[in-house]
Amino acid sequence: MKKSLIFKNFSAIIIAVTGLFLTSCVKNTRDGAVDFSQLAPFVQIPEGSLVPSKFSNAGLQFDGADLRDSVYFRVNYAATTVAPADITVTLGIDAAALAAYNAANPAAPYLIFPANIYSFTTTTVTIKAGQSYSDPIKLVVFPFRVDPAINYMLPISITAASGAAISGNFGTVYYHFIGNKLAGTYNNVGTRYNYSTSIAGWNGGPIPACCYSTAVCGTPKVLAAVNSKIVTTYYANLGAGTDRDYYITYDDGVSLTDLWPVTFTPSFEAGVSNIVKPVHTYDPVLKRLHLVTSYNNQPGGAGSDRIVDETMTKQ
Repeated sequence: MKKSLIFKNFSAIIIAVTGLFLTSCVKNTRDGAVDFSQLAPFVQIPEGSLVPSKFSNAGLQFDGADLRDSVYFRVNYAATTVAPADITVTLGIDAAALAAYNAANPAAPYLIFPANIYSFTTTTVTIKAGQSYSDPIKLVVFPFRVDPAINYMLPISITAASGAAISGNFGTVYYHFIGNKLAGTYNNVGTRYNYSTSIAGWNGGPIPACCYSTAVCGTPKVLAAVNSKIVTTYYANLGAGTDRDYYITYDDGVSLTDLWPVTFTPSFEAGVSNIVKPVHTYDPVLKRLHLVTSYNNQPGGAGSDRIVDETMTKQ
């Protein structure tokens, strides 16, 4: 199924170099070489742990309209050699890991995945003799059933392994959806006004007399959670994958109507000039965003101006 490129489909298998996870377990010899001779074999999930980069990579950002998507991980046999015999590894959904995470992070707790938003049936995998990794292990997710306003987590842990210990730091992968009140699919009504010259001095108010062309802004748009307060979607009618996106911050603890700040992809902002954002409001009752922005399409005001007026209403 085709995905919007502003969402990261984690279906690709990330295979980390085993040595990255062994440095805390080994020592250096006098000549500076790494000494693996005392390393006891263990099993781990390279995509797992609460290391910030690993935890972030386990964040699921599928298109909310998708009926079915998949993500994969593997189990690694970490030792000085490949597995000397078949290593049987048992996996399970780990409610205790979720409870421990929530206890350590009470400001942003997660709920366990409801049964209807995923399928995970693998209970055992085998790392074959002579190998270091298991075959890919699949988690199926049904994004159209996910409530984008709620934090969900599905910790999957190694619970047992034959012939090897279990890593204390990399024994669990924490798949999760970040809840955000603005996240979801929106109907969008908007226009992009393309001027052939500068409209210097405009900073809101009536749209200046138009212009050499207009373009209808796309509908619908999916606002994807970056974190609990920031969502992103593509800008104007430019479409996904153009690297020209909104980043919209909403903090209803500060204001019930203001969205602040509203920024764009840094590379986009660096390539244009005279950016103004006179309107950036949110109606929490109608669940409607109204954004009006303007920019010059060349640095230093050397190009032509654009005004974009968009109203997005949550479906």
